[in-house]
Amino acid sequence: MNSIPLNKRIIFALDFDTVEIAKSWVIKLKDKIKFFKVGLQLFLIGGFDFLKWLKDQDVDIMLDLKFLDIPRTVNTALNQVKDYVDYITVHSRDVIMKEIPDEFKSKILGITVLTCFVDKNTNLEFGCSVDELVMRRAHHIVDNNCAGVVASGCETKMLREKFGDIIIITPGISLEKPRNDDQKRVVTIEEAFKNRSNYVVIGRPVYQSFNPIRTIDLAQEKIEGVLKKGG
Repeated sequence: MNSIPLNKRIIFALDFDTVEIAKSWVIKLKDKIKFFKVGLQLFLIGGFDFLKWLKDQDVDIMLDLKFLDIPRTVNTALNQVKDYVDYITVHSRDVIMKEIPDEFKSKILGITVLTCFVDKNTNLEFGCSVDELVMRRAHHIVDNNCAGVVASGCETKMLREKFGDIIIITPGISLEKPRNDDQKRVVTIEEAFKNRSNYVVIGRPVYQSFNPIRTIDLAQEKIEGVLKKGG
């Protein structure tokens, strides 16, 4: 786990309304961060042209489109994007994961349960707790030899103990003060790495801060501190 460079531990979420703003943040941060997330919002604006530009910046790319459709449609979409990015997110459903071709699997991150869900939501919709649903969906990912999972830091320790050396990417990160937004299952950056996440996704806590570069520096210092203690 400690072999991952510090400048790739934070995946910066490019959740912006224009390509110009997204590019300006990449240029501002790429000396500090070498891993960026492109979600649905930015992809609909910038498309493949932006992915090509971002790839030319010599950074890793997580394309977070959370594909969820019949297997043939998902696989067609994966084939369209696979050469532009390092990782692609797919909602973890057994019927989808079983049909993903082997050539794509090293890039597939399975979405377990979105961080806006809590137990009352999963009990109502799926008849089980968040933890139970996360474990069920993580099995679909691991059993079909995909790269890893996207999961809240609340479940990371449980996943690591069960599945060992899989990639775990954790959104819903708080740097200092508690968050009050649409993400409900939130942990601090220290908790995420103590629970043995490989990477964390951070956007708003950085771009809404008074000094984004200093915020990144402090976050990386916290990560380094946990890792040195064997987190």
